[in-house]
Amino acid sequence: MTPALGGDRFVMPTTTPVQFAPERLLSSLDLLMSYRPRRVYLTHYSQLDEPENYVMSLREQISAWCDMALSLQAGPERESTIYKRITELTLTRIKARWPDADMAMIEQDLEMDLELNAQGLEVWLQRQQQ
Repeated sequence: MTPALGGDRFVMPTTTPVQFAPERLLSSLDLLMSYRPRRVYLTHYSQLDEPENYVMSLREQISAWCDMALSLQAGPERESTIYKRITELTLTRIKARWPDADMAMIEQDLEMDLELNAQGLEVWLQRQQQ
């Protein structure tokens, strides 16, 4: 996902249910970057120039989200806790880059994506426990 903010972009990972496998996602990023692309075309979000500038951020977010999710106990509230925490992590990252951004609007715009990401992390955790 790459909402435009002040002419710049913010990219966050997709951890959708059923498909999320962090090791494979990180390997895919490595493979993609091994081709040294000058730009990539993101589904629904046009082109992203100089993608190497965004890969480190994606890797950091994937790692932080997985570490956070793994730190939580299983239970009926875990998915909602994951949602709250990835929302906080994401909004903190955006606020640091764009302190004057309308955070309420950004949170509203990202709500569905963050919910899907929380569900994906929950499904991933459940698979880890089997």
